[in-house]
Amino acid sequence: MSSVTVAKRARRHQRSSGEDTNRGRRSRVLPRSDPGTHIGRTLGPGMPTEVSDIENRRDCERLVREFYGRALVDPIIGWIFVDVAKLDLDAHVPQITSFWETILLGARSYSGGAFRPHAALHARVRLRAGHFERWLALWASTVDDLFAGERAELAKAHAQRVAQAFQARLETVPVQPPVAATELKVTQHGGSKPPGTPSSACR
Repeated sequence: MSSVTVAKRARRHQRSSGEDTNRGRRSRVLPRSDPGTHIGRTLGPGMPTEVSDIENRRDCERLVREFYGRALVDPIIGWIFVDVAKLDLDAHVPQITSFWETILLGARSYSGGAFRPHAALHARVRLRAGHFERWLALWASTVDDLFAGERAELAKAHAQRVAQAFQARLETVPVQPPVAATELKVTQHGGSKPPGTPSSACR
């Protein structure tokens, strides 16, 4: 999958996420009598002025899709997803949705380890502190734009813990070094000789 295709899919997922926001969020907002679950905000064009907490898998998927819609076109970390990981959103989004559904809703729909894919990626391109900081900033802003409440705060706090744990563990993962010039070998073909090579008559 080309980087252009991945970027186009990211923008498409982002637009569809915004459409779902406008159509479905009002019906899911909890009553005002429940404090902390229904909060008024002044958001950007096309965003709802009232948001509620993360309530179900659909909300988790909406959050994940909106995040990747932003991350894949981000000038700091977008290239890691597009050019290095070559992320397939159709396959990746359901997995990450299950991860957050498990963390936030206790659904136990996620199985497997989240660290291994990051370790494999780190072996190809070093994931630095600045990459994690940008990832966290994008994640937190996405959560804040879409949701408010106890689970929304947990989503941000857990992402912070995951980032710190991954950074510590990745320090022990070796990174593939680039091919050094000293490792290159020159192979001579045909009858030509490098300059300065004595002829057989002089031997």
